[in-house]
Amino acid sequence: HVALTLRDASGPLWYVRFSPDGTRIGYFANDALYSVPIGGGPTTILLDSITAPTSVRWWSDDRLYLSPAMPGGTVLASVPAHAGAKLEALTRLDSTKGEESHLHPDPLPGGKRIIMSVSYRNGERRIAVADLETGRITPLVDGVRARYVPGGWLLFTTREARLFVVPFDVEKGAITGEPVQ
Repeated sequence: HVALTLRDASGPLWYVRFSPDGTRIGYFANDALYSVPIGGGPTTILLDSITAPTSVRWWSDDRLYLSPAMPGGTVLASVPAHAGAKLEALTRLDSTKGEESHLHPDPLPGGKRIIMSVSYRNGERRIAVADLETGRITPLVDGVRARYVPGGWLLFTTREARLFVVPFDVEKGAITGEPVQ
């Protein structure tokens, strides 16, 4: 057993995550993202002065992917998992399409695309894929939250709390079959 001292954790901890290599724990508390080594050691502030993101993913490229409120709205962003790194917006809202926010990032293998949720002003929610090189966002299916499952599957939920799986081609960033509940 290892006891860790979590710096500045006077309130609740959110989005507690292991690093991809299993050597650190990341968490959100008091408007900041922190990292602490599993074996003990000093806590590092990865990013401070941010509003609570809707979700945080610590990916194999040692970057944190999140959806914080930024100038222009809530979009997908990433930051390297080390002190002093700068938050980089990955997506931009398209007001002409009625987009209100980009949420729940899930990076795909290969590092070129990311699965996300798009909320619209009219109340609709869609699962989409963002091409990180071009910035293009392609809606895929009505849904609230999705995760890629290795082997070519996309698992997603709907507003009605139904769970679906659908074949998904990572290279094309496209659904290749019909959803099954």
